[in-house]
Amino acid sequence: MAYRIFTFLLLLFSLTGAAQTWQRNASIPVQVENYYLANPWMGGLNAPQFSNIDVNGDGTKDLFVFDRQGERKLVFVQTSTASGQSYWYHSPQYENLFPKLNTWVLLRDMNCDGWEDIVTNYQSGMVLYINTTPITGALSFEPYENLQLIKSDYDLGGGPFNAPIYCMSVDIPVIEDIDGDGDMDVLTNTESSTGIYYYQSQQAQNGDCSVLDFNCVNRCYGMVSEASESFSLFIGEQFTCPLNVVNPKSKSAKHTGGTLAAIDLNGNGIKDLIIGDVTESNLAAVYLVDTPQGPDSAVAFTTQFPMSPPIDLHLFPAAYYEDVTNDGISDLLVAPNAIFGAEDRKSVWLYVNQGTESNPDWVFSSTDFLQNQSIDVGVGSYPVSADVDADGDLDVLLAARYYDTENLISKSCIHLLRNDTMNGEWQFNWASQDWMGLSALNFQNIYPSWGDWDGDGDGDLVIGELNGNLYLVRNVGSANNPNFGAPQLLMDATGTVIDLGQSSTPLLVDVNQDGLLDLVAGEKSGNVNFYKNVGTDASPSWSLVTENLAGAQASSYLGLDGYSVPALVKGEGALWNLYLGCEKGWVNHYQFQGNLPTQGQLMDEQWLDIREGDRSSVVFGDFSGEGSADMLMGHSGGGLAYFTTDSVTISVDEWEEELVWAVYPNPGSEVLRVKSSKVGPASIVVIDTTGRVMVKKVAADGDVSFDTSQWGAGLYSVVLESNGYRQSKLWLKN
Repeated sequence: MAYRIFTFLLLLFSLTGAAQTWQRNASIPVQVENYYLANPWMGGLNAPQFSNIDVNGDGTKDLFVFDRQGERKLVFVQTSTASGQSYWYHSPQYENLFPKLNTWVLLRDMNCDGWEDIVTNYQSGMVLYINTTPITGALSFEPYENLQLIKSDYDLGGGPFNAPIYCMSVDIPVIEDIDGDGDMDVLTNTESSTGIYYYQSQQAQNGDCSVLDFNCVNRCYGMVSEASESFSLFIGEQFTCPLNVVNPKSKSAKHTGGTLAAIDLNGNGIKDLIIGDVTESNLAAVYLVDTPQGPDSAVAFTTQFPMSPPIDLHLFPAAYYEDVTNDGISDLLVAPNAIFGAEDRKSVWLYVNQGTESNPDWVFSSTDFLQNQSIDVGVGSYPVSADVDADGDLDVLLAARYYDTENLISKSCIHLLRNDTMNGEWQFNWASQDWMGLSALNFQNIYPSWGDWDGDGDGDLVIGELNGNLYLVRNVGSANNPNFGAPQLLMDATGTVIDLGQSSTPLLVDVNQDGLLDLVAGEKSGNVNFYKNVGTDASPSWSLVTENLAGAQASSYLGLDGYSVPALVKGEGALWNLYLGCEKGWVNHYQFQGNLPTQGQLMDEQWLDIREGDRSSVVFGDFSGEGSADMLMGHSGGGLAYFTTDSVTISVDEWEEELVWAVYPNPGSEVLRVKSSKVGPASIVVIDTTGRVMVKKVAADGDVSFDTSQWGAGLYSVVLESNGYRQSKLWLKN
């Protein structure tokens, strides 16, 4: 006979069964003040790049977003059918249809068939994926010429030659029809970002748009140059052509970084230039005309673009000209092109175009397009489950680091997503963006763990920080109304300060199932530390068992800094599953026995192929209260991804008759009773939300009582096991 058994928090069963699948779930409502977020679980944005494309074949342009921070792909479907009315819905089901992409991505119709292809960076150039949707019937892409670098013909005075189009990965190029002949030309910065290469497509001239063919016709396009060490622009008599190298592939010249966009700003039929610089917060607009001195020559520029208000994005802005208002006319989007030290919460400025495509009229709309409809807390997000109000359900503490562009420092705080029910419907309420004012502690790279530290029935915090130390922030309030005292530096049983190097990520969990919370903590180096609790329930004391729990090492790009973030899920018997967030953004899955913590096995370096961005972290729990496991994933993008799964089914062939059992009174307060229809020895274990074993007893008959008067209010899992049969029920203590 088969029985359905549900996972709960850190308990019971492995999350890797063949019958189990995890799926992104965008339907969970999140309320902020008096409105609901349209796309709460999209994952945040830091350095996004924008391109229109019809992903679902309905004839309406949708939006593809590539975030340079974490190399994330996001797709938003336009669900409004009325022109000029726009409603974007995050649709992750399309994201894996795009190939792996690098540093910058622009979607352009490169073969004149009416479908947007993918142009993306590779090395110091670019490669192409052709949109094959017209052939396959569903959104699909195929590499063009085995992803060879797109090449151009050159003649720099020493004779013609063919070499890749030059475009450094730090830049954003222009891929537009510059000369108006119907095919896509390319503008890129020169090696030192002081001038602009113009690669003219010859596809229209050749009469075959399916084969790429470029010619480098100008190394000083627009007759505009930029100072090598500043954002000073030179036109007219001040302009000099920076013919700096004979081979565009050369890296001998200093490259500082720049972004380009091409938009006809004044309706004269010539696309003007929008230029951004790696060290600046503003954009410059360079106006071009056709003059006797050369085609498309600069006659004026402004460094305050657009005029009301001008862009002020702190660092390295890039402009994109795409339709996001669903009226068929492109709008202006501006976002940082930097992955460190840039604005990370209000980083998408939108100017709605109320003019025409070739003579725009900008009207400022917002500084947080798409972000204002999502959970976006900065660079990096770390979700932690905690019942902070002792109402029996799991809330989310969301730790985050954001960049304060006014004071030029990074700050850390904790956001509270409170688990609520409104009008009978379950939802999260984004109740605080600086829970308990913890940002005043001035911690960096904050990471909290929640648990009853001192056995007094309420939840306390252990906080990891950039410096590698751990801090106890004790709850001096109550279980349902927490209030925290001053942080105390944690020491081990010998009185030595616990120092984990950098970026410590603690977790309170009873690893050896002795009824005491132990301490597990990741760190920047990528290993996982395990401190056994050798104290008491009311007065814990930590003794280092191993710096290499399960022999785990978080995946890293250079083999140096794994940035491990542990999550533990209890398996059968003494088995534990370690799900390890890492620098590369995957989840590393290890297994180990609680009595052999130094020995473990890597089960999957890329668990279920789930990745949302760099610097991943995961937390499991039954947030919905429906008895099934949920998962939240945080990452470098500063948002959250919500995953749900089917329940775990265990088949027990030898169980002869259906077992009927109950926990009562439920809710209860002083006493918990467990009664079953099966008489005979059975193991009963009660576990709290941190995985701590509150009581364990082998019962000889089917009616057992437990004194719970000293237990804290909250949700507990009652596990009954007999003759290979195992089932759990939830019990709420008031």
